[in-house]
Amino acid sequence: MTSTESLSSASELDTRGSGLRMLSNRFLNDLDGIADRFANASPFKHVLIPELFAPDVLKEVLQHFPRPDEEKMRNEFGVPNRKFVRHDVRDIGPIFRAIDDLIQTAEWSQLMGGITGIKDLLYDAEYFGAGTHENLSGAGMDVHVDFNRHPSTGYHRRINAIIYLNERWQPEWEGALRLHKDPWDFERDWYVEYPPLVNHCVIFETNEKSWHGFERISAPAGISRKSFTIYMYTRERPADEVAARHETIYVQKGPPAFIKSGHTLTESQVAEVKGIFRHRNAYLQAMYGKHSLLLVQNESLFRQNESLLKKAPVPVFGYARQKSIRGNLYHDNLGLGSFIELTCEACKPLKEIVLRGRVPPFLERNTIFLNVAGYPDKTCLAEDVFALTAPVSIAAGETVVLKFGGETARRPPNADVRTYSMFLTGLEFVPA
Repeated sequence: MTSTESLSSASELDTRGSGLRMLSNRFLNDLDGIADRFANASPFKHVLIPELFAPDVLKEVLQHFPRPDEEKMRNEFGVPNRKFVRHDVRDIGPIFRAIDDLIQTAEWSQLMGGITGIKDLLYDAEYFGAGTHENLSGAGMDVHVDFNRHPSTGYHRRINAIIYLNERWQPEWEGALRLHKDPWDFERDWYVEYPPLVNHCVIFETNEKSWHGFERISAPAGISRKSFTIYMYTRERPADEVAARHETIYVQKGPPAFIKSGHTLTESQVAEVKGIFRHRNAYLQAMYGKHSLLLVQNESLFRQNESLLKKAPVPVFGYARQKSIRGNLYHDNLGLGSFIELTCEACKPLKEIVLRGRVPPFLERNTIFLNVAGYPDKTCLAEDVFALTAPVSIAAGETVVLKFGGETARRPPNADVRTYSMFLTGLEFVPA
């Protein structure tokens, strides 16, 4: 189905008695034009909707927008900042519950799908990263691409819809949304920008090229940058858009345009350059702190894994429970002496048992064997990584006795005095 076909069905929705009546007639009467502008926009697909909410709805939203709580204003690194977010949208008040009711509907999904050409868009009940946003003067947002998978569901993030709720805004206050071509290439990067004017909504696709952000706000006392944000997801996305899972990726500013050969910096320009470096250093400190925390967590998980290996010496995968073990298995590296004899209980009917491992490099090659009691012995001549499969027919609850190892065991050419026939990767018990 084409974008136009999707849009036609959205355009034909009966808005009487529907949550869509919360939206302005100007918006609903221009769906074809909006979809066309979205599809043809640069530097990536996006569109500005100048009037999203109906006037009575907008009045209620502005009146009941939540007040900031500075105690809760922290960024993703846990550092105090100038941004207040409410994810608990339904608790803000009746008008926000009504908006939440709307964006859960099939009509809203169809409407957004018609504009963007993306089918089966999904609502996020958690409002992870979304909801009401209020940026106080001094706040900014480095250019970034958003996290690409929802942390709870794993769904693919596909579109952002940002509705601005600022009754007063002047260009000199900065804070305009900027959509960038490529901030990594700071000499050739360019952007389009949209000031955060009341009831303006910017919808844009979210992928590995949807770079966006806004400059630090410099507004008078009592003025802040308010918005309501909606993120939508799909279970799958086109193969050519799939990337490794990542969090939000920020790019720090390059040198200002006035940095040129022979130019003498003014006092204000020196202050601006110093500010850029201070911001960059703070970001690097936060990232290194996060990296250090990950290393600590990784070390903790490694120790936990070591402890589990000692309690369940053989790494078993699939549907069997270890009962007893006899032989030489070295817990520090999963090396085997001559053999291991293992007794397990099948948790499900089994059709195969697969022994996986590798031959130590100082042996060059070895004959690996897998003997399952009551079944023909299996062997293979392996030089490196191997997988040896024994077909079986074992009922759930049945006891399985197996013996495996290598015909040759030898000491390595170092201080280790133990003999090795193989290194064990795991035993897989494959269900029938």
